[in-house]
Amino acid sequence: ILDTFSLIAYCILDIGYWSLILSRLLLIAYYLLLLIFPTMDLNQYTIKAAEAIQNAQNIAKQNHNQQITPLHLLISLINQPDGLVPAILQKIDIEPHTLNQSLKTALANQPQITGNGGIYLSPELQQVFNVSQTEAQNLSDEYISTEHLLLALLQDKSIAKMLATDKDQILQAIKEIRGSQKV
Repeated sequence: ILDTFSLIAYCILDIGYWSLILSRLLLIAYYLLLLIFPTMDLNQYTIKAAEAIQNAQNIAKQNHNQQITPLHLLISLINQPDGLVPAILQKIDIEPHTLNQSLKTALANQPQITGNGGIYLSPELQQVFNVSQTEAQNLSDEYISTEHLLLALLQDKSIAKMLATDKDQILQAIKEIRGSQKV
């Protein structure tokens, strides 16, 4: 019986040791993830861009999608009241309402989850945010705005196919609408 108690005491101490090791490993993994997928600083986005990102998250939640994808962001951008993206699209002869219907059909085909699972950015959307920073720099803008997000969305093949336009057309429309204004 003494050997049994010794074994139990050893296992309890051993479990404590391994839980300490496990917690340290999880902390290291967390910091590595922050290096790979840095958190977004919404201070570098305009109010409209930040609202669009927040609304994309809401759209994903409402549709029971676990990932926030470029599709969610584009739906958010074209439905934004007084937004610049619908005006840009109309300028290049894309009807936002018609596009919205196509996007919602595509959204219905996205995987859905039940319960209270976590929601996260898809790697494709993270790439869109990275490219939007470059687009803002290319236009000599200080902040990332909705038009930069739209330009960045073109790098996603499925979005580019749905928009059926190219970057040059969108850039031209942006220049016509904004003029020489900087963001």
